[in-house]
Amino acid sequence: MSSSGSAEQLRREAAKARKLADNAFGEAEKGRLLDVAASLDREAAAMETALAVRAAKASADRSFRTIRSIAASRLD
Repeated sequence: MSSSGSAEQLRREAAKARKLADNAFGEAEKGRLLDVAASLDREAAAMETALAVRAAKASADRSFRTIRSIAASRLD
């Protein structure tokens, strides 16, 4: 499973935990399930942020190489 797919899976599991919390009998159980949902959402957000940073870095690296190549060709 890709990292993006993993983040999506975490979001689905968080939604399930929230649904279970809605149907929980006790406040303690509801609180624990909401804590689990929040934790899964935070983990998914961290994963998505890491993926975005990686993609931005790769894009910047490609841009730098292109600019360097153009500059080198003009110097020839």
